[in-house]
Amino acid sequence: MAILGGGTGGGPIGVSNSYTGAAQALEIMGDHIYGYSGAVACPQDTETDLINHTTGSYYCTLKISFSNAEDTTTGNNIINRIRLNDGLIWQQQVDHSLSQYETVEFLNIVVPPYTNLRITAEDKNGATDQLVIAAGKIYR
Repeated sequence: MAILGGGTGGGPIGVSNSYTGAAQALEIMGDHIYGYSGAVACPQDTETDLINHTTGSYYCTLKISFSNAEDTTTGNNIINRIRLNDGLIWQQQVDHSLSQYETVEFLNIVVPPYTNLRITAEDKNGATDQLVIAAGKIYR
């Protein structure tokens, strides 16, 4: 069955479109906000954007989870970073030789109105594909 409403917002739950795939921007659906980066190639020693989004006239609470898109990353050290308006607010280095990505852990943050949220990954030992999921609620 086709999704009703197309791009006009007339669908059964009042949103304009169905999920169209991974992207750097966050999507808003009612009072919810979410983003799925998909597998993003992260070259060695290059900080690579997984999510890059500027909020509007709302603030949001987000749960963020990082993951690796490859079956094996033995020996790769990944640095994940979160920036608000280019200010570093969180950073973590994950040593994949220690099997640290085996559980899903969420980081909770609040993003103010009109703020650029930039979530990145950097591989210090090679090149891997990284993922991030961000999901939460907006407050107007």
